[in-house]
Amino acid sequence: MATVEMEDFSSAQLWVLTILMLIGGEILAGNTLFAPCLRLMVWSLEKITGKKDCRYILEYPKAIGYKHLMSTRESVYLTLTVVSLIILQTVLFLSLEWSSVALDGMSNYQKIVSALFQSVNARHAGESVTDLSNLSSAILVLYTIMMYLPGYTSFLPRHDERDSMATDPLNFNVFSILFEVVSAYGNVGFSVGYSCKRLLNHDARCKDASYGFAGKWSDNGKAILIIVMLFGRLKTFNMKGGRAWKLR
Repeated sequence: MATVEMEDFSSAQLWVLTILMLIGGEILAGNTLFAPCLRLMVWSLEKITGKKDCRYILEYPKAIGYKHLMSTRESVYLTLTVVSLIILQTVLFLSLEWSSVALDGMSNYQKIVSALFQSVNARHAGESVTDLSNLSSAILVLYTIMMYLPGYTSFLPRHDERDSMATDPLNFNVFSILFEVVSAYGNVGFSVGYSCKRLLNHDARCKDASYGFAGKWSDNGKAILIIVMLFGRLKTFNMKGGRAWKLR
């Protein structure tokens, strides 16, 4: 792939390439999604053969002593993390590089496939269909972070966070979380804050503080928000990034 230009592919070949990327191939199944795929294979064998050994492996993966065998919860959140990072990279790549020199001469569909291909390959595979030197600094920094992350990086939500969304929905709601993330990306600093008065069940131990809503987030959540803030700041280094929309 590193020696082939995206423009050289026919429409049929692009469809095949897209399907291969979506089903994983050696890029995902052999790297970041190896553990979930392994568990899926064992689960399939258990359903087909009905052997108790497979059931034991699924119920007690740590007892096997093989680090690539994960629990269902770990496999699900690892898969969600991998897919989320791919979507994030693809969206940012397209938003910053759509009219760049790196994608010059490609059709709209070729640009989308290129963005998806580069995003999937950023975690360990290393194949490329564009000249990376022509990409903006923000995208290169993003790829640097993706290459640094270990293959089994997974953002597991803490149990108390999920309890907060169930027992404290007025503070931990989707809009408040989205507002905080967008504010971080724009480097604005607005926050809806956290208020004890919005608790459904009054808690005498709850105290209002001067920090924003993110102050109640977990360490993993804060780390993700910091990355979003950093990338939001770096978007100004892209020649076509950060410009105001022209409404006609």
